[in-house]
Amino acid sequence: MKIAICEDDSLQAGALEKMLKKRFEIASYENSIDVYLSAEDMKRGLENAKYDAYFLDIELGNDNGVELARYIKGYDINSVIIFTTSHTDYMSAAFDVHAFNYIVKPVTEDKVDKIVTQLEQIMYAAEEKLVFSCNRHTMMTLCIWNQQRELLKLLQQITNIHSTERLMMYIKNCQCLYSEGRGVDV
Repeated sequence: MKIAICEDDSLQAGALEKMLKKRFEIASYENSIDVYLSAEDMKRGLENAKYDAYFLDIELGNDNGVELARYIKGYDINSVIIFTTSHTDYMSAAFDVHAFNYIVKPVTEDKVDKIVTQLEQIMYAAEEKLVFSCNRHTMMTLCIWNQQRELLKLLQQITNIHSTERLMMYIKNCQCLYSEGRGVDV
């Protein structure tokens, strides 16, 4: 999971980064955290990186975290935004950019743990299936996630999938594999 923090107070940015790193110690997936101390720094960083979630302070000196969130959403409409602020009067603006969560400071380990757990559930639930559709009808669903990502590796080797009625043909490494049925476990 790639996380970006934008917080103009370096002490608070460091504290949030430390809490996230502590939480990620128990994670079984790759993770990274980048810290930006201004909206302009983050905008420059977005030219070379994409993140799974953004922790944004709302009051960023002369800048505004809600405007930064709009900018981020311009790059990726599905961006996950978590606001951190000392004020509750920005909550309605947070809804305008479809914020995932809103943390009133001080940020605590419990709050960070809860949010990261929710992020994991959303992110990894999205990786559980590969769905093939035609004219809005589901044709086939493949399970692609397990702890070792073995099935995902197998699916990355498949170059073509053909289907007629209930017979599926997979072309993997120039070898044809066949399966019967609608839902298939490769």
